[in-house]
Amino acid sequence: MQLRDDRERFAAAGLQIVAIGQGSAATTREFAARMELPFPLLADPRREAYRAYGLTSMQLRRELNPGSLMRGLQAVRRYGAAAAQDQDPRQLGGVFVIDTDGVIRYAFRQQRMSDVPPNDDLLRAIAAS
Repeated sequence: MQLRDDRERFAAAGLQIVAIGQGSAATTREFAARMELPFPLLADPRREAYRAYGLTSMQLRRELNPGSLMRGLQAVRRYGAAAAQDQDPRQLGGVFVIDTDGVIRYAFRQQRMSDVPPNDDLLRAIAAS
């Protein structure tokens, strides 16, 4: 996880990371422990935050290609793939930088499961706000 791996850079820039998972509180706690996340992971079992931020579901025909499948297999090997029954494996995520006034300074919405914004983009958004 890029956010975990670059946590020192984010802290130095004054960024507080908070992640939101779509599972129950128990599932979210288990995932956070397994991934050794050094930041809060909040539970959103009804995916209200996902809808509020305009995050959509995966388009199967877009994902079924050799490149996406290979990146997906690499992610499964690295992070595991145990999706709980209370999660929708098609749900796409996003990354947002929100300033202390609640203004979204950066928004990245996944179009594919393998989409991940570069951490340098997030750090530039912080510097610009």
